[in-house]
Amino acid sequence: MSDKPANTHNQDDRETSESTPFCFATIVADKAIETLLAAGTTAIFKDEHPWLVARREFNTAHTAGLRIPLLLASHGKASDDCEFSHWAYINDIDVLELSGKRYETRVTLTTLWEVSPLFGAIDSVNVKPPDEQLLREEVESVRTQRLALTEQYLRPYAICESPGFIPRLTSWLYPTLAV
Repeated sequence: MSDKPANTHNQDDRETSESTPFCFATIVADKAIETLLAAGTTAIFKDEHPWLVARREFNTAHTAGLRIPLLLASHGKASDDCEFSHWAYINDIDVLELSGKRYETRVTLTTLWEVSPLFGAIDSVNVKPPDEQLLREEVESVRTQRLALTEQYLRPYAICESPGFIPRLTSWLYPTLAV
């Protein structure tokens, strides 16, 4: 696998987008990955869990002109190990409340790109630390311990630090936390 687009669509979106220093990650079935790839430039991922916090974070980032990446993990055809296989930017998150406290979340994605093999392992990505820890790192130059992502955090989704292969044009880490 390489960090080249999974299909032949325009790469400009990936290379010129300013993204947040955090991303979302989730686990999907191999068939879902195939369906998303077949969808082309606009794919919709559905989940029965309400992604309410993800929607709030997406709206905040969108208002600031930033994009949030979504990492997609699956068990793959040749392995029982869960690994990241693709990623995309999120174009929209819509949470629908159905009857009887049931929900459907629809996450609209851009073109999917393959994940670099260096970052395929789930534990190569860290869970996003609390805002207080990030503020200490920014203001006091104190870097504390990170928690590696595990498969259990991927359901329904995890909020993680964006891995190095996702372009981030911003020079700052977490500007909303500055005092």
